[in-house]
Amino acid sequence: MRRRLALILGALVLSPLGLPAAEGPTVVRDVLPGGLRLLVRDDPNAQVATVSLQVRSGSRYDTPETAGLSNLVQRVMLRGTARRSARQIVEAAEDIGGSLEASADVEHAEIRGGALAAHARTLLDLIAEVALSPAFPPDEVERERRLVLSQIQTRAETPFALALDTLTAQLYGSHPLALPTLGRKASVERLGREDLIRHHRRVYRAGSMVLAVSGGVERESLRRHVQRVFARTPEGDVDDPPPRSQRHPRSGACSIGRPSRLRS
Repeated sequence: MRRRLALILGALVLSPLGLPAAEGPTVVRDVLPGGLRLLVRDDPNAQVATVSLQVRSGSRYDTPETAGLSNLVQRVMLRGTARRSARQIVEAAEDIGGSLEASADVEHAEIRGGALAAHARTLLDLIAEVALSPAFPPDEVERERRLVLSQIQTRAETPFALALDTLTAQLYGSHPLALPTLGRKASVERLGREDLIRHHRRVYRAGSMVLAVSGGVERESLRRHVQRVFARTPEGDVDDPPPRSQRHPRSGACSIGRPSRLRS
């Protein structure tokens, strides 16, 4: 009853004196010939545009031996392409009044960015370049590996993060969801450049991609542009993670021992 009343009140606020509420920008979904799914929310009043390219990846698609692979791939993708260095990528985004980021979560990986609406096509070009032609420079792979290992160490030394990671491992047992997004020290140390290249080729396929664009863009011309810049995306979809034997999560209390640090 309360929810229904709230909806009625909300409708009255949006539609004073009972007049129909003005329709806002709508989201239009399209599937391009290669399989890439395109979501566009065009708003002619917006002065900026945001873009998010997501693929089926993340820690759920890693294994105990490759834990942290999805995250490392995303980080290194921004560190250079076949045409630009890491610095040039940053400068290209800044030149259009925007920025570019990449990350991996549990069940997806993302390249996202924003820019002035007048430069939406340039932003799409830059995201397509990072997604389809990363160079994975060996020195950048090592640089990002060191940063990830430092973050893993920090989590192990932070009480809340350590407790959360331990609880997740206890709850999910041998299920892929138990794997930390950052990975584990032993697995991240083993990962090589070829592992990153193979993973990129595996997941960056048209059928596993969702491209969302929002802001001051014109839908039809944007669709044609996306189809052109992503035309060379490999077709197909990423396979689901192979089934693994599941062990039941442990029950009961778990004690985490950490040496205390005495102040001198």
